[in-house]
Amino acid sequence: MSSTGTGRREWPAFKKWIQDYVFDPLFEPYFGMRLIRDTTEPFSSDKKYIFGYHPHAIIPLAGGWCSHTSQWESQMPGVRPSVLTSSILHNIPIARDVIQFTGGRDVSRSSFKNAVQTVGSVLLIPGGQREMIGSSSKSLEIRIDVKHKGFVRLGIEMGASLVPVFNFGGNRTFDNLPFPESWQRWCMKALRANVLFLPYGNWVFVPRTGPLTIVIGKPILKHVVTPTEEQVDLVHRRYYTILHEMFEKYKDDAGFSTSKMIFSGGNESFTMITEKEFNKSWTLACERAKSVEPSVRKRRTRKPFMSETFMATTIVILLFVASLLLTYE
Repeated sequence: MSSTGTGRREWPAFKKWIQDYVFDPLFEPYFGMRLIRDTTEPFSSDKKYIFGYHPHAIIPLAGGWCSHTSQWESQMPGVRPSVLTSSILHNIPIARDVIQFTGGRDVSRSSFKNAVQTVGSVLLIPGGQREMIGSSSKSLEIRIDVKHKGFVRLGIEMGASLVPVFNFGGNRTFDNLPFPESWQRWCMKALRANVLFLPYGNWVFVPRTGPLTIVIGKPILKHVVTPTEEQVDLVHRRYYTILHEMFEKYKDDAGFSTSKMIFSGGNESFTMITEKEFNKSWTLACERAKSVEPSVRKRRTRKPFMSETFMATTIVILLFVASLLLTYE
């Protein structure tokens, strides 16, 4: 396993420096970050956690640094998740180094499992770049892609608590140039990355100020070595139900009273499930699982259209050319 998945480039002195001199004194005031725990359940460094950060928006800046702040440290002492990012970022100089020096890894399955086992917790963005498409600071609809269930399955298999995290304001820090959505979706399908990407806030690459209100939800812990599809689906539905409940509970206080959360990306219509219904259905699903022979789940693999190093280089070149064209008089 390469350094992108092992965390061996983690640099504790750098983590301490960037928290004390960048994240706490600069980022927190600029973005007006406020961290809220919507649960009384204690978090412990002895337990395993999978923090799911939502939404991705154009650039999920706070997803990379919110867990490296004094606010996070004071509310969840000893719980410092390894931030999992797109493997493409690990091929871009400076971005790669900052991510890896602070303990970040790529979001591959092997990296995911290794981080949970060694660090104890991870933070990832389940919606990925699919949530980037159509994201707008002016839109009253906040799209949450519910297609992926892999992080839920791994959480159940590894006995790690799934913790939804929602960032009010993250979608307002950046917008993307209005490339046709059909073009962006083609890029996602063919290249596994949206290369039609030129973010702007107050100016190109300069994010708008907040405020950002980041809410941490109630953990879900279910441990089954070989979960059935029904069990995975139930935890998946409960996870996003908690996310939606958090959104509705805090949206007025966070300044999003007119906004609405929209679920998308599933192969079929997504239905939420209450805690009472979930507990009842989980008991029945466990009973049914006893009579089902465990099966080996085949993982689909797809040959990449081009190497990630080439894609990363292409993205850097396109951003550089675009910035020159926008600043040319």
